Amino acid sequence: MQLAVAKIKKHMIIALFLVNIMLGAILILCLNFILWLLRDPDYGTWNKRAFQLIQNRLGDKWSVGFLDMDDLHVCNDKYGYENVNQKIRNALTMRTQKMARTDIMFRYFSGDEIVFVVRDKDARGTAMRILKSLKAQGLSCTMVVGKVSQLDEIKSKIQQMKRDNQRGEIYFLGT
Repeated sequence: MQLAVAKIKKHMIIALFLVNIMLGAILILCLNFILWLLRDPDYGTWNKRAFQLIQNRLGDKWSVGFLDMDDLHVCNDKYGYENVNQKIRNALTMRTQKMARTDIMFRYFSGDEIVFVVRDKDARGTAMRILKSLKAQGLSCTMVVGKVSQLDEIKSKIQQMKRDNQRGEIYFLGT
């Protein structure tokens, strides 16, 4: 009888161990899936969903920069889609390696819209460095920087700048 109880205990311990392993694997798969949903595979940045998750949680000490790549379709026709993507990846990689750990980049909508979130005191310098990194890759962008609460105004201003042919420039709202 004691032998049977000992065998049952042994099998229960093994079963619990296996369940633990399976739950751990499921948890890892779920976390990887969530990260996959929030990352942009082309640029290695966070995506628009991730930005929307944190947007309302950012306080007054944060600025957002919205950049729209200039004439990306022309560049794609001239250099090829993958080459242009690589140039953007290179510029963003150079930039994110030099950003503070609190600063974040997001691919906002399509391949030509990128958002970055930085502390207010770093916004102007970060915008200038991003523009410089893109220019070093032979690319141009139009950029507007303002408070996170001004996102609608930022998007309107960038479209106005594009219509007014103010490409390759940075506009700072409220500064």
